[in-house]
Amino acid sequence: MKQHVHFISDLHLAQDRPENTQRFLAYLDSLSSNVSELYILGDLFDVWVGDDDPTPPNEEVKKQFN
Repeated sequence: MKQHVHFISDLHLAQDRPENTQRFLAYLDSLSSNVSELYILGDLFDVWVGDDDPTPPNEEVKKQFN
């Protein structure tokens, strides 16, 4: 089976733009088993305080990656 690699860049997910976060989460859900790697380039979040920051959308996106 052919494996695919996806690249995304500079999404700048932010609490004041929840529609972007929902589109990104839907994209993650839609990834098929033939996607072997996902590279995130640039800024995923508009603001990142740290790994323990529960602010939306940070927590929601982190859960999706686990």
